[in-house]
Amino acid sequence: MVSEAIRDNTEFGIVLAKDEGIVNTGCSVMVEKVLEMYPDGRMDILARGRRRFEIQSLSEERSYLQAEVTYFDDEDFDPTPEELRAQALAHYRGLRPLASQEGRGEADLADPQLSFQVAQCLPDLDFLASLQRQRSERERLQELNRYLAGYIPRLRAVERMKGLAPTNGCGAKPPACRHAIVPSGGRRRHPVGEQHLLRKGVRGICRLPGPLFHDRAAGARRAR
Repeated sequence: MVSEAIRDNTEFGIVLAKDEGIVNTGCSVMVEKVLEMYPDGRMDILARGRRRFEIQSLSEERSYLQAEVTYFDDEDFDPTPEELRAQALAHYRGLRPLASQEGRGEADLADPQLSFQVAQCLPDLDFLASLQRQRSERERLQELNRYLAGYIPRLRAVERMKGLAPTNGCGAKPPACRHAIVPSGGRRRHPVGEQHLLRKGVRGICRLPGPLFHDRAAGARRAR
C-alpha cells in the first residue's frame, strides 16, 4: 500500500492504535521522502499530514484494514483571539529547547491553525488524537495552552533530574555518598519513534507498517 502511494503520489491514512482498538479519527498523509528501507520490508518515511477524517466503516477483506472515511475540517470560522495565539507561541518558545526535534519539520508559526504546528513537539499521542478531533481552532488553542501550562514545568523538572543523574544527585561529593537509583517498573505504552501522529500541515517521520488506511471510495490498493 505504501509503495503504491509513493509511486502514484497519493494519500493514505494513519490512525492511533491502542490496546483496546483503533481511534476512529485520523489524518491522511503524503510521503515526501523515504529515509530508510529495512530488510524486513519496513521503512522510515518523511510524511506530511493533509486531511483529517472520521472512519465510517472498516473492511478486513484484505491483509490490511481498509476504511470508508469522511473528511472534515474546522467548523468554527470566527477569528482566533490574538491572546490565545500569543500564549501558544510563548509556550512553543519555552517548549522547543526541551522537546526532541527528531523527525519534526519546522513549525509554520503563521499557520491559521497554529495549534497543530505547536503540538508537533509533543509525544503524548492520546492528547494529540483528542486535539485532532477538535473542529475549532479557538478550542484547540485553549486545550493546548492548558496542557502546556502543566507539561512544560514537568519537562523542565525531568531535564534538571537528568542533569543530576551522572552524580546521583550528590554533586561533587565523594563517591562514598553515591547510591544506586533504581527506576520504577512500567511499560512504555507508545514506544518513542515508532509512530508519530501527524496532523494537517505537519511533517513527521513514521516507521511503517502501522495502522494504515486507504479510502476505499478512492479506489486505492495495496502494493508490497
